[in-house]
Amino acid sequence: MVVRACPAASNRLAGPLLLSHYISITWAGVDAHCRGTFTSLIQQLGVYSVRQSRCIADMDTRERAPTWKQFLKLLVYAGIVLYAAAAITLITIIREHSWHEQLLRFLARAWANFLFHVGSTGPGFVSPILVSVLSIGGTLLCIGYLFGRAAMKEHFWETGAIAALVFITVMLTVYFPQFAWEVIKTAHDDHQSLARRTSELSTYVKSKDQYERDLEWAKGEVRHWQEAYQRAAKGETIPDRIMSHEEEGTLYDALDRLAKDSRNKDYVAIKIGSIGCERESQQLAYQVWQVFQKAHWRVPLNPKFTDKEVTALNASTLKGVTIFTDDPGNHGVFLQISLRDAHLDSQVYPPPSPTLKGTIIWVGQK
Repeated sequence: MVVRACPAASNRLAGPLLLSHYISITWAGVDAHCRGTFTSLIQQLGVYSVRQSRCIADMDTRERAPTWKQFLKLLVYAGIVLYAAAAITLITIIREHSWHEQLLRFLARAWANFLFHVGSTGPGFVSPILVSVLSIGGTLLCIGYLFGRAAMKEHFWETGAIAALVFITVMLTVYFPQFAWEVIKTAHDDHQSLARRTSELSTYVKSKDQYERDLEWAKGEVRHWQEAYQRAAKGETIPDRIMSHEEEGTLYDALDRLAKDSRNKDYVAIKIGSIGCERESQQLAYQVWQVFQKAHWRVPLNPKFTDKEVTALNASTLKGVTIFTDDPGNHGVFLQISLRDAHLDSQVYPPPSPTLKGTIIWVGQK
């Protein structure tokens, strides 16, 4: 009777079971032949126990951490994945034609900064590389000349591969970190320039209204003095009444403060007109009307008056600006002070006709 040891892990308990079975046999009544058989079984059981121990040791070894070869293989797989990702990214960039111009300009700036950093130029940087390559080729040719073509062919690939590997490794070790630094520095400088330009544009947008007011004021001053010169050239002793941009701003500020108060909605309604067909009076009346409109006053353009009302207004108007109002103590005084701050002299009178109501600014002759 022969018992075979099973190397499988599921049979680890077979040994103890057999041992228990054999121990249960008593020595009583066993003859010499049975004793010999029992001794043979005990020997086979010992061999089985040794084999089973080795099997368990091998399984424990396989269940341990992966070997260094498996780790290196994992690193190779990771490198292949990274290479594929880089290749896909490069292909995507190449296919994006709208990026080419900006990308080339960026790389050109980074390359120029790199050359400046290493203290060289394009030809000066390439020349040592050509010298090294030609030196390697010249060495191989010397070997072939001195030791024959067979010797050169024998060591051609070994010498060339070692020289190329050393050359590329040294070049990348020395120059790649510097070039990468310049690429990052160029990107940072471009970002700073863009941020500074964006800040300037943002400041310009915030100050745009002030710039426009200053421009309008400058244009008004030029127009004012040009017209004054033209009038003086014609021999006029009294210049036309034209408010400058600064005077318009002063009048606007006073009117706007009053119009912003909702309690004055009935107070900011007036009428503006001028005497007869006087050109200069009409121009001044229109300029004053524009300022009131801009300040959100309810001022109709060319208000309708009857002939009697117009006659009464013209007859009661003095030179300059006359303010007819049924509230001379408040409304009339406010308008008079506002016009005076804009360098327009005015007088306040009650309406010349009982049919005229409210407040009327009437521009007379200069």
